[in-house]
Amino acid sequence: MEKAFSFGIIFFIVIGILEPAYTKGLESKDEINQAILSFRKERDQFFKTAPNSPLEESDKLHFKGLRYFSVDLTYRFEGEIERYIININDPQYYATFLTNKGPKKRYIRYGKFRFTFKEKEYSLGHKQV
Repeated sequence: MEKAFSFGIIFFIVIGILEPAYTKGLESKDEINQAILSFRKERDQFFKTAPNSPLEESDKLHFKGLRYFSVDLTYRFEGEIERYIININDPQYYATFLTNKGPKKRYIRYGKFRFTFKEKEYSLGHKQV
């Protein structure tokens, strides 16, 4: 259960990171919901039409949009990012991921995100040594 919860938290954090400009500063739940729905519509349009879409041209023809979970603001987190002090010569500060085009890409581990959920504190990020 804890692993599933952790995965869920990571998933929602990643989605949240992709949508900050759309919800930051909005006051009402209706405004936030509408901003998220607008973002999703724009993202679907990007997937279908953009030259740098991750979809192949043949897939774009049949693409009707991504499948989304219903918006649930219970899992909208705000918190602090504790930025790591990075030594670029130390490989532990890099994370490597496969891209949708095949090659691996190296990213810098930026920091740890701290937030509260149901009165319990959590953090996401690489443990510093």
